[in-house]
Amino acid sequence: MQGNRRWDHQPVQQGSTRIMGMNEFWKYIDAIARDQPFRKDKLERLLDARLERESANAYFVMYSMVRRGKGPHPVRLTGIDLRVKTGDPDHPGFLALEIAGPQVSISDLRSRYPGGSFTPAPPGDLSDDPEYTFATQEPWGQLMFGVSSRTNIVKSISFHPGE
Repeated sequence: MQGNRRWDHQPVQQGSTRIMGMNEFWKYIDAIARDQPFRKDKLERLLDARLERESANAYFVMYSMVRRGKGPHPVRLTGIDLRVKTGDPDHPGFLALEIAGPQVSISDLRSRYPGGSFTPAPPGDLSDDPEYTFATQEPWGQLMFGVSSRTNIVKSISFHPGE
């Protein structure tokens, strides 16, 4: 019997703990980072989401998530923003994810990326929950986490290859 399968094609384990959930989260982030250059069709399969062209300009074509697949996911995505450079197939692209779970804390970020650094939310940010940034330099580029000022939980993740 096949049973339910996750994003990485492994069987779904019932009753997983928070630690197992965090391990799954980090594996998912690593899998996305390895999937460069970021392209619409590859990311749709990896993230189990449908992306639609939102707009374009002389430099980039922008895609956003229109719906998510029904399979089990280690990350609850609420938004995807993909930018692919126009006319440059070698450019890795940029990717930003908005997440609603799991609840990744500051201590989770510091444990995973001890060399990372925090940047406060910009002054004058008028949103009701401004994000500050935790950034880490990886071999492939910069990985940035947007952290809620109210809850200290990660709300967004950005992949900036080559930076």
